[in-house]
Amino acid sequence: MIGRRQITAALLAVVAGTAVRGSAHAADPTGPAPPLVKQRAEAAERFDHAMALLEQGDDAGALAELQRVLEIAPHPLVLYNLGLVHATLNHPVDAARALAAVLDAPGALPADRVALARRTHDAQVRRIGRLEVTANVPAIVDVDGVAIGTTPLAAPVQVAAGTHVVGAVAAGHLPLRREVTVAGEATAAIAFELTPSEARLAHLEIRSALRGADVFIDGQRVGQTPLPASLALAPGRRQVELRRAGYRPTSRELTMDDGSTGALEFDLAEDDGAAAQRGRLVLSVSEPDPDVVVDGQPRGAYRGPLALPPGLHEVRVVRAGFEPATRLVTVPESGEASAQVTLMPTPETRASYQQRIDTQRRWGWIGAIGGAVLVAGAATVFAVNRGPLNDAQANIDTIRGREPCKSAIESMGFSQECTDMLMAADDRYNPRKTTQNISLVVGGVGLAAAAVGAVLLLTADDPHRYDRAPREREGRDQLRLTGWVAPTSGGVGLARAF
Repeated sequence: MIGRRQITAALLAVVAGTAVRGSAHAADPTGPAPPLVKQRAEAAERFDHAMALLEQGDDAGALAELQRVLEIAPHPLVLYNLGLVHATLNHPVDAARALAAVLDAPGALPADRVALARRTHDAQVRRIGRLEVTANVPAIVDVDGVAIGTTPLAAPVQVAAGTHVVGAVAAGHLPLRREVTVAGEATAAIAFELTPSEARLAHLEIRSALRGADVFIDGQRVGQTPLPASLALAPGRRQVELRRAGYRPTSRELTMDDGSTGALEFDLAEDDGAAAQRGRLVLSVSEPDPDVVVDGQPRGAYRGPLALPPGLHEVRVVRAGFEPATRLVTVPESGEASAQVTLMPTPETRASYQQRIDTQRRWGWIGAIGGAVLVAGAATVFAVNRGPLNDAQANIDTIRGREPCKSAIESMGFSQECTDMLMAADDRYNPRKTTQNISLVVGGVGLAAAAVGAVLLLTADDPHRYDRAPREREGRDQLRLTGWVAPTSGGVGLARAF
């Protein structure tokens, strides 16, 4: 199966070939943007969002965004990548349909991509089976809970190879459901004989936060959670049971009256006896100490790998001040699965973060620049004052070495004339010495301020941490998509590194 990183690289090729450019005609810069420009801008924004969602693991969200891009800006390259995403998501019918449209009208799609589209299309076709569904009366047919038409169907229904639950519902008749396994490139036939009934059908909704649990009604499997719609049932007493490996089966009984509606909610408990088969889920979250909810059950703050029963799990990561993130992760039996989660801040958190960073950086620059100015000024004063200070000190030394001060100093006596000369010399020396001391103090303060400023700048968080990375708009024509596809695997990539 084509990997997420490879699909992300393939999506970047859309940017290379379907860049949103300005209108071909000059527009009034003061007036409203032309509709075409707005649509193209929306397409670019949605495409950026799709790439971000795909990288974060939200495949369904990315697919929805890409489908909207195709509506706004139809292009063979967009359709081509949409087909690749469907192939990754195990949607062979949708993948084959999208790639068939590309092959019918490739436009300016390069020959290597057309060849890859053909190989991918052929590989997906081999994974498609067909269902021929008939009924003795006109009936609504659903496959895995999704209505696909009313009998007689115009053509066999294309489905992914595997096991499916097929149902038929008709007014005035009891509903029927059957499980059928369809092989790739094969056709399976199923015929329903609906029994007339005067009773009005009841409708039951099954709810469970646990995905992939088999739903049984009166012992017959009718689908897996989450069921896309309520189940139409004959009125009467019904037993509903949910089963999934690694969990204890849970069953409920209820009585459905004519035309009634109801809902049952199930919370399956993990089976302690199957602890040896549990796998491990390792999360890599962009923010520290997030809270984790698995299949609707709070698991507290994430501190390390989670032991979970094998199979599909819905993992919800939450943290105060950030938008919740949801991932669907398949945990292998006795193995390990990993998921990377990037939490996006709320507007309030983003504004508070930016304000804190701006304040810290502002004070950092004030400290660094102000401290440097103080050091430079103090050094200048120190250098300029050094010569006069030395001269004043030399003058004092000269006076002490001449008469009458020399004799007075040697005899430890007193001379008024010497005292007057020394006091005059000190009056020249002391201001210079004071200035020198002040310059040293100011220089020290400047050094401290510069050091604090440097620390603030070096320890400040990235101001662009929560910015969306812009798409590379240069060198688009240099991008070249390459890849390979086999019946069970494949890959795509770009010839240039990002």
